Amino acid sequence: MSAQQQSQPTLYERLGGVYSIATVVDDLIDRVMTDARLNANPAVNEAHHKVPPPGFKYLVTEMVGWAAGGPQKYTGRSMVDTHQHLNITPGEWDAFMDDFQQTLQQERTANKHFLAGDAAPVKATWSHAGDVTICGGFGAYEKGWEQVSPRLDWAAARYLEGDTTIEMLAMGASGDLAYAVWLDRGQVRVAGRDEFSPMVLRITQIYRREEGMWKVIHRHGDPITDKTEVSAILQQEGSREKRL
Repeated sequence: MSAQQQSQPTLYERLGGVYSIATVVDDLIDRVMTDARLNANPAVNEAHHKVPPPGFKYLVTEMVGWAAGGPQKYTGRSMVDTHQHLNITPGEWDAFMDDFQQTLQQERTANKHFLAGDAAPVKATWSHAGDVTICGGFGAYEKGWEQVSPRLDWAAARYLEGDTTIEMLAMGASGDLAYAVWLDRGQVRVAGRDEFSPMVLRITQIYRREEGMWKVIHRHGDPITDKTEVSAILQQEGSREKRL
C-alpha cells in the first residue's frame, strides 16, 4: 500500500465518526418506524414495535460503525436472521431507501444551509441550555443559548455559498459527555466577494446527551495556521494594543 493510500481517511472517518453516524441513524429510525408504507406489512409492523426505538437505534449505529471500519463491534443478529421472515416486498424496500435518502439529504444540507446564510438546521443540533458556549472563527465568544443562537445566525449571514468535507482527528465519550475534533476543508463564497475562497477550520465540539440525543454544548472553531513562536504572538498582541 502506498503512503498516499495509507494517509487517506477511512469510510468511518469520512462519515464523521460515531456521532455523525448516530445522528443520521436517529433520524432514519424515526422515519422508518412510523412509515405507513412499511408498517402495512404486519410482520414489519410487529418487528418495529417489538423493541424500544433507543435500543434499535443503538444496534443500527453499532452496525454502521462496524461496517464502515470503525472501532465498534456489532452485537446484534445477522441481517439474514433479522429480515428473512419479514417477507419484504420490492415496494417496501424502495420505501426504506426513500427514508434513507431523506435522512442523508437532511444531513448533507444542514451545513450547506449554513454556508448559504441559513443557520436553522445547524441550530437544531445544539442544546438550548444556559451553559452552552461558542468561540467562533470570527472572534469573540458567547455563552448561553440566548447569545449563542443569534451568534449562529450572524455567522451564517456572512456566507453566500460553499461546501466542505470533514477530516476527523479525534473523538471520545464518557457518560453523558462526548467530544469531537476535526478539520473542516472546503470552498466558500462570503459577503462582499464574488469568487470562492479556500477555507480550512480546526473545530472542537463538546456534546451532552439530552433526552437520549447528543446535543452540542460547546464549539471552538478558527482558521488553521502555521505554528508560530510565542514571541511573535506577543509582539502581534502588543502592536494590536497600541493601535487600540
